[in-house]
Amino acid sequence: MKPFKTTSVKTTALAPLLFEKMAVVLISALFLCSCGNTSNSNKNVQIGDTTNSRSQSNTILRSLDDGLTLIYTVSLKGGDQFSIGAFHASAHDKYFLDGDTNTVVAQFVSGKDLKTDTLLTNEFTYTEIDSSSLTNQKINGKAFQLLTIKESFKGQAITSRTINFILIDPSTKKHYILQYQGEPSLRCEVCIDGAFLENEALESVPEIKTILYAYARKSKLIYRTETAAEKNPRHMKNYELKWDQDNKADNHLANGHSGIPDTIYSTYYKDDLMKFTEQKNGEPVTIEDNRFLVSSYFRGNLLGFDKQKKLFFPIFIESCVTGCNKTIRFISSGRLEVIYDEDSRKEVYTIDLNAIKFL
Repeated sequence: MKPFKTTSVKTTALAPLLFEKMAVVLISALFLCSCGNTSNSNKNVQIGDTTNSRSQSNTILRSLDDGLTLIYTVSLKGGDQFSIGAFHASAHDKYFLDGDTNTVVAQFVSGKDLKTDTLLTNEFTYTEIDSSSLTNQKINGKAFQLLTIKESFKGQAITSRTINFILIDPSTKKHYILQYQGEPSLRCEVCIDGAFLENEALESVPEIKTILYAYARKSKLIYRTETAAEKNPRHMKNYELKWDQDNKADNHLANGHSGIPDTIYSTYYKDDLMKFTEQKNGEPVTIEDNRFLVSSYFRGNLLGFDKQKKLFFPIFIESCVTGCNKTIRFISSGRLEVIYDEDSRKEVYTIDLNAIKFL
């Protein structure tokens, strides 16, 4: 038998070749891995740079994300821009905000720099930006931005309204607010009737205070005396206010009713109070006896007319969102029965029209 020497020699000869090929494969694999890692590293740097650059060049676009609606924008001196935006604007009207929380902001854009200033924020409040109020005024060579925002609480718990008169100074990127608070009134159609609220912050900037008051007094949203005669407390437009003062009453409620006092003070008017009241409160329920005619307005006032004197007079002044509607009937000559028909207890009061004290 021949030894396997030849086979042994051949195997020994192939070993270096196999090791060489394995080394080549291993080196190639390491090279490819190295290239792959380098490639991924470069890609990451590139992507980061691209994102960063895009972020800087689209500052304004990014600021309009997350439900911020652009309301108003204007170019300023030097190519800068000023804009007003709002969160939770209605889909049907961008000037009306109806979210559970609402926010109005001012934005100042200078090159790639963006500064945002919150002008107003609230909760559970309908917020209306008066589109006609957005204005750019130049006073003593300085430009100011002005706008008006009305706030009305949702629900029926609070009946008051607030008007915010806002001035923004783009040069300092500051804003100032003058507020007027009141309630809907017969004395005007769309406005509220009330008073300006004090703001100590305005005392340190008298120029700004003067501008804001002048701007506010031109607004259609607050009551303004139209004639000198209207300043007289006995003017027919002031009949609700005078009755309240004479009777030391404030029967303007959200829910429920006030209750009618035993003694009532009133004033005679030649002007037709009923027709005046109907313009805003609608047609009343009217009853009459041989001397008096009485009108009851839905969730509102009781007004009388004396047929003998040919004069009108307020009997009882009251308003509410719900709970104060009244049914009325004469139970005898000049004696009026009043029932609060929205109250489960159906409280009953009696008013003697002949016993009213006139001032």
